[in-house]
Amino acid sequence: MKTGKIYSVLSLVLLVTVSFFTYQFIQNGGNDKSTKKPKSLLYSEKFGEQKPISQPALSIEKGITNIRLNNVSGVSEPKAAINPNDELNVVAASNDFMLSGNGARFFYSLDGGMNWNSKVVPLSGLSGYDDATDPSITFDADGTIYYAMIHYQLFGSGDGLFVNKSIDKGLTWNQTATEVKKNSDAVIFEDRPSITTDVSNSLFKNNIYVIWTSIGRNSNQILFAKSTDGANSFSSPLVLAQGVVHTADIKVDNNGRIFAAYLVDNSKMAVRKSLNGGDSFEQSVIASTFEHSGELVNNQYLLKRNSANNGIRIKSYPSLAIDQNSNEVYLVYSAKNGNDLSDVFMVKSLDNGTTWSDAIRVNNDNGTTDQFMPEIAVVNGKIYIAFQDSRNDNSNNSVETFLAVSQNNGNDFDNTLISTSSFNPSNILLGNYIGDYIGLAVSKSVVIPVWTDGRNNNFDLYSSIISNSVTDIKENSIPTSFIVEQNYPNPFNPSTILSFTIPNEGNVTIKLYDITGKELAVLLNSNLTSGKHSLAVDFSKISKGLSSGTYLYSIKNSGITLTKKMIFAK
Repeated sequence: MKTGKIYSVLSLVLLVTVSFFTYQFIQNGGNDKSTKKPKSLLYSEKFGEQKPISQPALSIEKGITNIRLNNVSGVSEPKAAINPNDELNVVAASNDFMLSGNGARFFYSLDGGMNWNSKVVPLSGLSGYDDATDPSITFDADGTIYYAMIHYQLFGSGDGLFVNKSIDKGLTWNQTATEVKKNSDAVIFEDRPSITTDVSNSLFKNNIYVIWTSIGRNSNQILFAKSTDGANSFSSPLVLAQGVVHTADIKVDNNGRIFAAYLVDNSKMAVRKSLNGGDSFEQSVIASTFEHSGELVNNQYLLKRNSANNGIRIKSYPSLAIDQNSNEVYLVYSAKNGNDLSDVFMVKSLDNGTTWSDAIRVNNDNGTTDQFMPEIAVVNGKIYIAFQDSRNDNSNNSVETFLAVSQNNGNDFDNTLISTSSFNPSNILLGNYIGDYIGLAVSKSVVIPVWTDGRNNNFDLYSSIISNSVTDIKENSIPTSFIVEQNYPNPFNPSTILSFTIPNEGNVTIKLYDITGKELAVLLNSNLTSGKHSLAVDFSKISKGLSSGTYLYSIKNSGITLTKKMIFAK
């Protein structure tokens, strides 16, 4: 997000923090353009030149596997999606501090998230439009990718929302993105888009919907637009809300009903619904009322505030998800909870958004450390919520990433650590910025959270790959059986993940064999705690120089050995 775009008029909506990523204004006697700092300068002043990362992309600790998406640091604030027609095609959009001009950062994987490639997606092509921020990304039912981004002038009055598309899994993109809304008055500017498509079999299948905040001088608007021609054009924006409103999300159920959620007065979640493909929306319903996360400091909500009144800026923004089997609607956000400055809460609607449940606390820690930046997805009747978490640091400084899972409609949640390393946000803070949200992509087989990570004392993106199976084990329960799952992806080249569950703490040995039963390698020989574990295996790093074909992997625990086949497609 932008860190502080300056216009001729500086009065903005009271207590509505404009979530700027791209540059900062150092007030020094007025509106002198020389005092504006581009995002690249802010970044280089703290971290120096952008350089390739020396650490391996793959990280494995205590049965958890993380994969870094970027090879060069300086990226943040990811959103992610999985191709509904090819779940090996995983994509992510992000901010990039050092990328300027007519482009936005994009990452794609063709092997289920094991290996990632980077590209630049063309934006508006307009003269003087130098910077981009606030990415959002989605697939339609045919596997077309749509990428929404704010593109604007660093030294000028122009900004706007634009959408580009790729029909070949992200390999190529249109030369110019389509305009959704553009400004040139230095008074109104656009912020935080969320894009989705209708993947149902309704009359509105493959419609594209985008919702965002339009920041005005004295009031904000939540705006909505749609495309019915594959993002070649968009409708005129429809105003869904006005006033002290900010940050919206949008999703579609399997009957083509559109649900839009947004933050009102920094203390309420409002939801509006459309039954006619976005031509009009029903009146808003308040889904939840709460106290905003963090401490209010200089009109900004902060977590982990220090003596200099710096900290992580936080927004209690909404994240929506819909169970495509039952059409149950779920909404997650962060909020204060007594003396706890930020917990994660969820509300749900079982009657198409008409009424909403009481708030359910998602994080199950017993302390008052911070949990924030939640992102929700639902698949196969299971609810997944990824979020940032400080529960393992009693001083409440370090951050890790957790995944909460519910298999009973959100009545309770099990929490699991999914990052292999913690980091201290103060080591990478630019102003109060470490990113405003994280990403979460799900398919029938896999769950892939993506988040901003400072473990290398820089801005990087990391992901985890978690199998979406009925054998997921609750963190606080005792598994009763030894289970070995099918590797993912399968077939694979060159990497795959082996997932397994052990009922008791003990030694685990994983061996690799050829199809004749000849032992080729010992992949793991370690003592592990009870529960579910994952191990990433890269065939290109096994010294035997393995060829394509069928292999066996065996996992031994407590005297029991289970074996499965996997296919290496070189």
